[in-house]
Amino acid sequence: MIYKVKSTRIEAVNADLLVFFVTEEDWEVDVRRLDKNNGEILRHLKHVDFSGKEGAQEDFPYFKNDVKQVLFIGVGKKNNFRLEDLRNHAAKISKKARSVAYLDSAKRS
Repeated sequence: MIYKVKSTRIEAVNADLLVFFVTEEDWEVDVRRLDKNNGEILRHLKHVDFSGKEGAQEDFPYFKNDVKQVLFIGVGKKNNFRLEDLRNHAAKISKKARSVAYLDSAKRS
């Protein structure tokens, strides 16, 4: 399994799992950038009461640009976010990435 971390345009992403770190203040704006066409992702996140609070996480199937799944991770208040927090989320990301890879391999079998 290969992990890459970079900041880029969504159109340029080719990955099994796309991870978005979102803040409490801006999560809806960030999701709208991804979900330009029909608002389905935003409706889903509101339905499950996703808020961008620290530690909140929710995934959604995406299937664009070869992306299979999008994982949204809440990092809390924008002013409180630290780079150290990214490290704390690494285990969650790794676990989700393994489950996406497992589901993909199961479909091929």
